[in-house]
Amino acid sequence: MRPGAARAPRLPKVAALCCSALVLLLPTLLALRGIGAPPAPGELQRLERVVRGQSPGERVDTGVSRLFHRAGVAADAWPERADEQRALLVRARRSQIAALAALTGLTYLMVSVAGGRLRALLACAAFAVTPPVFDAGYVLRAETAGALFATLSVFLLQLAARPRARRRGRRPRRAAVLAGGLMACAAAAIAMACEATPSLGESLLVPGVILLLAAVQLALRSRRLLERRGLVGVPVRAINGRLIPWTALGFLAPAVALWVQQRSYTVAVDALEFAAPQSPLLPSSWPGFVAACGLLALGAVAWITRLGVRFGRGGRISPDLVLFSACLVFLLGVLADAVPRDPLPLAPAAAVVVGTGAHALLVLALGALRRRRS
Repeated sequence: MRPGAARAPRLPKVAALCCSALVLLLPTLLALRGIGAPPAPGELQRLERVVRGQSPGERVDTGVSRLFHRAGVAADAWPERADEQRALLVRARRSQIAALAALTGLTYLMVSVAGGRLRALLACAAFAVTPPVFDAGYVLRAETAGALFATLSVFLLQLAARPRARRRGRRPRRAAVLAGGLMACAAAAIAMACEATPSLGESLLVPGVILLLAAVQLALRSRRLLERRGLVGVPVRAINGRLIPWTALGFLAPAVALWVQQRSYTVAVDALEFAAPQSPLLPSSWPGFVAACGLLALGAVAWITRLGVRFGRGGRISPDLVLFSACLVFLLGVLADAVPRDPLPLAPAAAVVVGTGAHALLVLALGALRRRRS
């Protein structure tokens, strides 16, 4: 056997890994294009306010916003020269680029846990070409930190809902304690997201929507069991064991968020200053807008169909159901906005649905091609 013969089968795997890494780095690379761009409206003023510091009664930035803006700079005084201010802004934008890279990684992990790696890569590619990332991904704003915490909370809820194989000798309480710890961490992440960006208050609704869908699913299964076995055959204890943790989370998350905001805010929420919308959520051009809306619709139909097929099979809350509930809450929250806000925190949810639509379109195209060849 030739020395290179054993290495040949590894080449496709290496190429796939390189393509995956490139897709994961694509949002960061696109944001790095504009790291030296002129300041966006209000960007320099926010950084100046954070660097100079303000008295507790006058500050209009959240605690997470101040930490996020100062993460990339070590200056204690605001420079007077315009070129020095520009250089300080470029250094501060490094925290924006790092947070965007972390947001891309969390998006990949969320979708891979729920629907596979290919769908996750398509979602990351869609995230890279959304206007909040493609056009204004370099702009330093606290909404990026809020989006990071909100996405982290969804991923933690997925891990809490992920089924674990039972092993011989393992105590059942250990899995319950692990799931409870993940839910507590998710509640803390939701609270930090609401503290950084109060407009992300819809993240508090995610546990409630998950609980509602799970209750409907269990009610349908319980009705069939009631018809077959009677009232005695309904597993009430198992139903309570699945619903009570999510019910507790639905009460815990708002309580933690309220406690964090009371400890952090010294002014009313209306007095806080946030970044103006830097770009729309969907492309402005007609071809891009039509393509995005088409993939959103196809992704929603494919996702609902897949969940509908699984709805009657099992009564457990799956990571796919958690991700669907989060995307549903965030995207429907856009319709309830009375004041325009920066769409970057909503970009991961839109990218996940668009990636699902692209995956469904790819499956349909490959199936049609296979039938045509056969």
